[in-house]
Amino acid sequence: MKSNPGPPESKDVDVIRERAVRLFKFLRELALLKTKVVRDLSEYEKVVWFNDALEYKGCFSVLGPESDKLQDSTWLDIKQSPEPMRPAVPPALNQWLEDNTTEDQHTEPQLKQRITIVDSVNQYDPTSAHQEKTELLADHPEVLREWERWKQDSWLPWVEIHSDWSSVDKVYYQLFSIYQQLKKLGERFELVLGLGLLIWETPNNQVIQRHIIVGDAHLSFDAYRAKFELQAAPEGVKLHLETDMVEQSYLPSLEQMKELESLLSMTQESPWNKEEIDKILRSFINSISAHGIYSDSLYPPDKPTKIPTITFAPAIILRSRTQRSLIQCLNGIIEKIAKGDVIPSGIEILCEEPKSTENSDKVPEVSNEEFTDENIYLPLPTNEEQKQIIYQIKNQNGILYITS
Repeated sequence: MKSNPGPPESKDVDVIRERAVRLFKFLRELALLKTKVVRDLSEYEKVVWFNDALEYKGCFSVLGPESDKLQDSTWLDIKQSPEPMRPAVPPALNQWLEDNTTEDQHTEPQLKQRITIVDSVNQYDPTSAHQEKTELLADHPEVLREWERWKQDSWLPWVEIHSDWSSVDKVYYQLFSIYQQLKKLGERFELVLGLGLLIWETPNNQVIQRHIIVGDAHLSFDAYRAKFELQAAPEGVKLHLETDMVEQSYLPSLEQMKELESLLSMTQESPWNKEEIDKILRSFINSISAHGIYSDSLYPPDKPTKIPTITFAPAIILRSRTQRSLIQCLNGIIEKIAKGDVIPSGIEILCEEPKSTENSDKVPEVSNEEFTDENIYLPLPTNEEQKQIIYQIKNQNGILYITS
């Protein structure tokens, strides 16, 4: 006895579903062709490391000792502050001071080992002859004592304070530059948080230096108070794995990647849940290599090695928008359709068998009874191809148009 093949409607739905999946896979591959793979984050517009944002006079970092990492919504709070004044050298030491020829303000001043003093032969007669004499530093212990006292009480404390100020000031101006670019060219750039810096010189000599966990960030600026606040994007952080810089043959297995993505989905709005993020980063590097190394340090390594290494090393990154978000969206659509989710009516129409193929290349005639105004109203001049699309839309349920 023959088995029941099932209603024809069921077969049609399966065919449409298969075609819909193939359609979105085609669109995904097309987007991938237009996407440049960046393997080194030095190619990005700006990279600001969290370890450079120390706490200094009101500046706040979510990684600081006083932060509640799971509760604080602000990641960085950087306020402009005046530069600490360099301590003045006591007048008695001025003539002994060497000229500073370096640009580094923190280079410790040095004393001359000898100085030349010009004296008048007759101190009561300014017009009298002058004579020069040499004074040795070793003959003036009072100068050395004054120098050591000034160094310990003024110079060294200033160097420490100024170093902290310089780090924060550098971050402030980096954020200022990022903010200006986002305001002027926000449609071209995106601001993201990077966690887990993968550094690796692969067996085929590709140098990789990119974060594998990335989320969306938002930077706001209070011009009156000269203060920047860095937070999650209004729509959420949406942490996700980025592995496009690693060749497929080096990645963990598909099953392992799905497990990591599942773990990340449970903490995708909690980037500072260090325990869970560490677990994901450690699992990823151990899945890549038997010798993989993970470090929870905030400081990025100096250079790549033959051994794959992931360092927590969080950073804020300004980079050009690419087809990356489109690819992620298409992957989600493919997965949902393949699982049996409802196919949108517009997509279903595109994937149905055409009702008739006769004279399909001809532009259908438009009845004057249906449209009283035949003018085309568009903001810019149109070409013939665009007009053809408009006419087809009038007489069909939908069309698929792909630009190069």
